[in-house]
Amino acid sequence: MAAVLRDLLAGQVEDIEFRLTDSADSELADEWAEQVIQQRTDLTAAQKLQLIRARRGQGDYRKSLEQHEYACRLSGLLDRRHLRARHIKPWSISSDPEKLDGCNGLLFSPQFDHLFARGYIAFSDNGELLVSRHLNPAVLQSWKVTPPINVGAFKPQQCVYLEQHRREVFEQPQNGRRGE
Repeated sequence: MAAVLRDLLAGQVEDIEFRLTDSADSELADEWAEQVIQQRTDLTAAQKLQLIRARRGQGDYRKSLEQHEYACRLSGLLDRRHLRARHIKPWSISSDPEKLDGCNGLLFSPQFDHLFARGYIAFSDNGELLVSRHLNPAVLQSWKVTPPINVGAFKPQQCVYLEQHRREVFEQPQNGRRGE
């Protein structure tokens, strides 16, 4: 009976299982990195808190990021209460200075934050939207995003992080896609 129910749900169970595993893996990596920071003896309590708050897009990191980015480059949304601060080079693999560097970040509407973090989209240094061959075109269509799109050139300091994102995150199977 379970097999019949699974068939009737047409892949929904597998999709939920995948999302839970994907979220858990990403969260576990960040939690592990956070624990490492908590155990470090070369940092003051204030420095530890500052680094951990940067993981969540808060504190000094968010303030620094907002000096470079004012809105979601794809949706144009300006209301910062609804924007997520996303590290371009993932927080868990960034050095301490990179974790706090406002140039290592972009403000995104939640749906684009998801796509960027999982490597479904990226940007060229001159601002051209890059779309992964693994992204279903219906996703962008449903959000009224029609490539080609140029979101404006990035600062040289941001380009260093964008290059790393293109190399290490963009189109990488382990970043949120099912095994291929």
